[in-house]
Amino acid sequence: MKGCALFHAEDVASEQRRPFPIVRATLLIVVLLGLPGCSIATVSVPGQGLQPDPTETAVGEVRQESIESTCSPSPTATSPPIPEPRIPACGEQQAMLEGEFIDRELYYSIVPLGNVWPPAHVFPTDHIYFSLLKSDPDNWDSAPVDVPVYAPADIFMVSLASQEHLYADPPYVDFDIEFVICSEVRFRLGHMTTLSPVLLEALENPDSCEEYIAGERLRRGCWLDLSDQDAIFIEQGQLLGTTGGRLGQNMLDLWATDMRMEPLPFANVDRYWDEYLQTACPLDYFVEPLSSELRNLFGGHTGEVQRSIEPTCGQILYDMPGTAQGNWFFNAPSSPEDPHLSLVYDNVDPNRGVFSIGNAFGDLLPSMKYLFEPADEGTVNRFFSSVTPDGLVYCYEDLSTPIDGLQQNLTILLSMEDENTLLVEARPAGSCGAGPWDISDAALIFNR
Repeated sequence: MKGCALFHAEDVASEQRRPFPIVRATLLIVVLLGLPGCSIATVSVPGQGLQPDPTETAVGEVRQESIESTCSPSPTATSPPIPEPRIPACGEQQAMLEGEFIDRELYYSIVPLGNVWPPAHVFPTDHIYFSLLKSDPDNWDSAPVDVPVYAPADIFMVSLASQEHLYADPPYVDFDIEFVICSEVRFRLGHMTTLSPVLLEALENPDSCEEYIAGERLRRGCWLDLSDQDAIFIEQGQLLGTTGGRLGQNMLDLWATDMRMEPLPFANVDRYWDEYLQTACPLDYFVEPLSSELRNLFGGHTGEVQRSIEPTCGQILYDMPGTAQGNWFFNAPSSPEDPHLSLVYDNVDPNRGVFSIGNAFGDLLPSMKYLFEPADEGTVNRFFSSVTPDGLVYCYEDLSTPIDGLQQNLTILLSMEDENTLLVEARPAGSCGAGPWDISDAALIFNR
């Protein structure tokens, strides 16, 4: 019988019979050479050693009769076949979304990557937004309309999540769903108001649930991940659920993560999770001419201002090592983002500088997005990319907020101690004055 060999070695007084040291025991070695269905029985006999086997002419010779009696076909030992993957690899495929998620008449615009809205979004957001149509077009504070959401291609649903917003009165629940068309590119939709019955039923048995705080607000999340074999297949055009229809639920979020791309080179990549480092523009994955048509909708929430500066999809990578530009971390974990700081540019009009301020400063500098007009020279309102560890203090004035556009009665001082250390101080004054300025002990320290 092929595939099994039994070797027998005896305990003897001289090492000349075998090349390994004397062992005062019985050694029975069975080697199975890839034969399915072999079963093995070994018997140990105590004593000073076995007498030479008269049927064996040399140590290590194969005894065919033992093989025949020991190895026999056993169907129970056969491994079950490994199922073929249901989700294909992407290869070089780029265009894969053939339809639209929502009716184009039901949203104003698509907000580019890199939006900031502290404290929940201190760092530039890794997703774009569909700004949903208001139920009362003349009242921006009215609830958005109910918007059906459809599968834009034949997809596999691989992850589902619910968020219960416990801070709200009354609390409400919305959903995130994640799907793929091929294995290396993942898409995610956020702030779904309802889910289709098949998706909602799947989420009834989540993997885990826990409470957490984001943007200084208490929430409870539940998550379910689905394997390749368990992923829910949904045909193009099928209803996934709805979005909007509730006060405060003004946007449908869309992420794209491409694990084939090189990770984005942030100043300290260890601060970020893999998906953030491999953020892609979701519109890059739509077929033409649909991709180009949707790109024309990039702009502000109301659709009145369009983004015209490349990349029109926006960006999340602003870090310039050795300068103040980019993301900075307070004395806290990287996530949640609430206490941190980002010195970037507006995602709709990149000509405007942005202080994205977390909650580390308290009441003196409330958590907010502050806008200013950058300058090419001097030490007032200087471009962040020009602020370096040069021993100077830079002052920022005429800061406004996107809520009312009014200038704030405050100034911000920046000074870099070294490439990885930034001092930031807020002062209750509407203008910088002539300078120079000194950083006081009230400044907060941020690191890369």
